Amino acid sequence: MNKTITRSNMDEMVRLLNKNAILIPLKVLKYDDIYQETKIMFSVILTEYRDFINRHPKFPLKEMIKVYESTEIERIKFECFCGEPKAKLIKAEMIMLAEQLEDLLDTPPEHRS
Repeated sequence: MNKTITRSNMDEMVRLLNKNAILIPLKVLKYDDIYQETKIMFSVILTEYRDFINRHPKFPLKEMIKVYESTEIERIKFECFCGEPKAKLIKAEMIMLAEQLEDLLDTPPEHRS
């Protein structure tokens, strides 16, 4: 059976592939001095807020920093399989990355906050 790939089939396939994908900015991956868990946790949260970010004409930097500041230590401990001391370090690193989000995402000047 020969099945033709249509634009709608391709769109559906891309949608399914992206459904559970985590967006990890390449600039975040290049950091040697932060935990791998931080990179992943930071990217998970960034992915969760992708639609929120895209709804704004200007990058919502202050709001995103608040998101990372309000991330609960318990969530970090659970998702990173770590104790409280390391979770606190991961949170501090995520906040540091959040403060640089516009640069990490190469946000054009006209869309920066």
